[in-house]
Amino acid sequence: MRTDCTIDGKQVICRNATLIGFATCKARVGSYFVYHDGTEQRMARMLGRIAFAPALPDIDGKYGTGAKHIKNHILAMVWFPMGHCAERWIDPADVIECYANPPADIAAFFFAPKIPYDAQTMRRLMEYGTCSSGRAANIPEQVAEFAQRDAMIKGTQS
Repeated sequence: MRTDCTIDGKQVICRNATLIGFATCKARVGSYFVYHDGTEQRMARMLGRIAFAPALPDIDGKYGTGAKHIKNHILAMVWFPMGHCAERWIDPADVIECYANPPADIAAFFFAPKIPYDAQTMRRLMEYGTCSSGRAANIPEQVAEFAQRDAMIKGTQS
């Protein structure tokens, strides 16, 4: 962990972030965002802002001609699909989506130890759009509605 940096809690403007839907271009402490790291997209949470950090020397210990200090980067906790998180310093130009609140409700549903419904019910939930942030609390109601609808259809077909 580098200790030669200055960290604060100021917001960071992400000029390349989309503004569609509930997205914003302002990353604040706690914001959930998606960025492109050069090879793939990753999910992260903002922990703070790197106000300033000096450039790191090249392998030989000397500062190269391309070395420059780091300013106004996002200090983030990045989620990796293997099931761990790591610290990363993200250039705001690499942020493509930013949201004030993480999708905690659907994340809890997605990462539940056991999938709560059978494959067909899960497919119907996804098709209906219930498996999305802000609607996850309605999943049990939607499953009950599916059961009622199926019973009614079955009753008319008999």
